[in-house]
Formats: sequence, C-alpha cells, structure tokens
Amino acid sequence: MKDLKVVLLLALPLVVVVGGFLLYDALVGPPATPPVEPPRVSPRPVPPPSGRTPAGGGAATAVPVPVSPLPPAFTPGMVPEDFDTVLTVERTKALLADGSLKAWSDLEILLRGGEVVDPVAVGGLLVEALAAGGNTAALVYRVLPCLRDEQARAAVGDALLVAAAEVKEPNAIKAAFGLLGQFGRPDCAAALADLARAQERQEYFTPAVYALADIGGPEAAGELARLLSERAGNDGDEAVLLNAIGRCDTPEKSAAMVAGLVPLTSRETPVEVRLAAIRALGATRAPEAVARLTEVLKTADAMEVREAAIVSLSRVGNEEAVETLLRMRREGGDTAILAGRALENVNLPEAVPALVRALPAEDDEQVRVRMVTALGKIGSREAVPALRERFSADGETPSVRGRSARALAEIGDVESLDSMLDVLKKPPAADEGNLRLEIVFALQAFVSHEAARPDLLQKAVPVLREVERAAGPQDPLHHYANRALMQLEAFRPRESPPR
Repeated sequence: MKDLKVVLLLALPLVVVVGGFLLYDALVGPPATPPVEPPRVSPRPVPPPSGRTPAGGGAATAVPVPVSPLPPAFTPGMVPEDFDTVLTVERTKALLADGSLKAWSDLEILLRGGEVVDPVAVGGLLVEALAAGGNTAALVYRVLPCLRDEQARAAVGDALLVAAAEVKEPNAIKAAFGLLGQFGRPDCAAALADLARAQERQEYFTPAVYALADIGGPEAAGELARLLSERAGNDGDEAVLLNAIGRCDTPEKSAAMVAGLVPLTSRETPVEVRLAAIRALGATRAPEAVARLTEVLKTADAMEVREAAIVSLSRVGNEEAVETLLRMRREGGDTAILAGRALENVNLPEAVPALVRALPAEDDEQVRVRMVTALGKIGSREAVPALRERFSADGETPSVRGRSARALAEIGDVESLDSMLDVLKKPPAADEGNLRLEIVFALQAFVSHEAARPDLLQKAVPVLREVERAAGPQDPLHHYANRALMQLEAFRPRESPPR
C-alpha cells in the first residue's frame, strides 16, 4: 500500500500536465497550415550592352571607367529573374523621382550592364540631378561613370562644363569637377582651366585642377603649366598644382607634362616660376625629366635652383637619376652635399643596384645612413646582402648599423633576427645606445611586415624584457622596449581552445 501511494504521488503531476495539453488542443483546434515558402528566384546573367549605333555611325564600344562596388544585393552580372534590364528615359525619371537607395542601386546596375535606350538623354538627366547637390550629387558621382556609350559620355562632358560654371551648391560643384576628370575631352582643357581660375576657394580649385590632370594629354598639360606659372609663390595653390601634376601617372600623361613644363625652367623665367616648374618636374616622376633637370644643374647660377633640381632628381628616382646624384657626390663641392641628402628620397626598385654599388665606397656616415634608409623604404630583397654586410661590418658606425637593422626589418629579412638579438644580449658598449634603440625599432617593424612569423618573433621577448629591466626608467630604450614587448604580446600565437 505504501508503494502504491508513492507511485500515485509521482504520476499525478504527469497526468495533470498531459491532460492540460489535451484540453488546450480540443479548445483551440488543429494548428494552422504553415505558410508556403515562395519559390526561390534563380538568377540569370544581365544581358550585355545593346551595341546600338550612335548617331554619326560606328558601333558603340564599352569604355572602361572606374566605378564603385555594387551593394551585396546587386552582384555584378547577376540580377533577379524578373528584373527588367532595359533603361528608358521614363524609367530614369521614375528612379530619380523615387530617390531611395534601392532606386539608385537599380539605376547603377542598369547603367553597368543593362540596355540603355537613349543614353544621351539619360546622361543629361543625371547631370540635371547633380545640380540638386547634397547626397544626390554624391550618388550621381557614383553612378554616372557607369554610363558607357561614347556619344553619351561626350555629351555628358559638355553638360558638366556648363554645370560646373552654373551650380552653386558645394557638393554639386565638387562632383561636377570630379566627373569632368572622367568625362572631359582634351579639347575642353582650356575651358576647364578657365573654370579653375574662377574659383576663389581652394576646395573648388583643387578638384578643377585634378580634373585637368586626369584628362591628361598635351592640351591639359599646357594648361596646368600655365596655371602653375600664374600661381607660383602662392604656397597653397602651388602645392595643389604639384599634387595634381603628380596624378599624371601614365607614361603618356607624364611625358606630355614634362614637355609642358620645360619652357618654364629656362633662365629667362622669373625665379619663382622656375623653381615651381623644377619641383613639378620631380612630381611627374617621368624619366624624360632627368635630362632637363641635369641641364638645369649645369646652367644654374643660384644655389636654390640647384637644390630644387637635385631634390627633383631624387623624386624621379630611376637609375639614371640616381647615377647622376652619385656622380655629383664623387665630384665634391656644395652640390655633393645636397646630392647626399637627397638620396634618402629615392623610392624605385630600379635604383637599388646603383645604391648597393655605391654604399661601401661612401665615406660620409650620414649619407650612408640615408642610403640604407632608402633601401629599406624601397623594400627590395636585392638589397639584403648589402644591408647585412653594413650591419655586421667591422668598424661600421652604430648609426649605420642601426639603420641597416631597421631596413632589413622593413624588407622582412627574418633571417637576420638572430644577429640583431645577439647584439641586444651583449653588455652595451659606450657608443651603442643608438644601435640598440634602432634594433628595438627594427623588432617593431618586423611585427608589422607581411613576412612576420609569430612563433619566430617570440624569441625576442625574453631579450627585450632584459633590455627593459637593464635600462633606467628615464632611458628612451626602456620606453621603446616596453612598447615593442606589448606589440609582440599582441602578436603572440594563441593556443587553439580545446574541443
């Protein structure tokens, strides 16, 4: 009887729960039919551009333009099956009136790969929308480069010139100038330069001259040279023009820019204009600039002109330019000092052989420091043997050894890590403070290099801890060793969690 009571006591809660569920089902009824999941839409490729023949004859060809990435929902080449890929003027007006981000995304994908029925009119509508400014101008700046029809692009370039002169809203002005760099033709360079001259604010002057540089060619180069001659001595505008000239980054554009600048480097030119043109030759980084800069050095009668030409040679930085600077080092004199200082600016891999050959024979410690600094900045493995030799050479100064260590780390030569740690393990000599500090900097550079291996770099941790302990709290070595330890700790390989 006692056992029966226990069983009933345990079973009673279960009976109550089950009964409650049965009563609830009886009252509520059977569950509703689950909703039917809609069929998945299988994507299909967007049809290629229609290849319509524009007025004037000739098939329309796709013009490669820099375009921003599409949102994830609009993967290039794939759209929902029911998406209409034909863009008409009426549909463009509707999308612009909608103004939502989805509408702009639809417009972008249609311009990229859809069939545009009247591309000239569509481009005109987008330029008109740009005048609204604000976010609309930014969105036009994004989608308009996707327009690929050549005739439409030419018409857009003309319309943008008008818009840049008439619109007043800041974003609209900047967007118009920015787009002119992609849509403008060489024959609009003079009009674009006049618009740049008319800008009283540098925030508008800058995109205008950048657009000239992006157009490139002899006409644009000539206009940039004229603007430089007019604004020479105005530090802000001159700096903008030099940056714009540096954007002429194709061989054709840079060669045209050099040709436009050469007349401004003659001795008859006002000195401010001449100096600006010499600096601009360096900004082009064009091989064609070396011959003219070398000629300037031969005929210059003012030290400031010679210094500007030497710095520009180093900024061009190809093998011919470096050989010219090294020849000046051998000839001695004031220009030899300037040439030695300028070697640090060299930044092209083709200059490495000339620097490596000249490094052992260079008798000035500071010039050697600058040369190994340049080799580290260039980052070519070709320089590793020469840098290892400088680091371990008997009689080499601590400054050169230290900069060589940092250059090796910047190149990612992890094989030299042990020799650097050996220096830190030894008691410091009286003149090795700078060497040890540079090695600590090198360890930090190792961490950020793509060739870094966490397991390999961890051998530096105990060495750095000892360096930190031995250096006094006021010693910079103590501070930088601590920073390097924190970086190495963050770089330490983590153990995989147990499964």
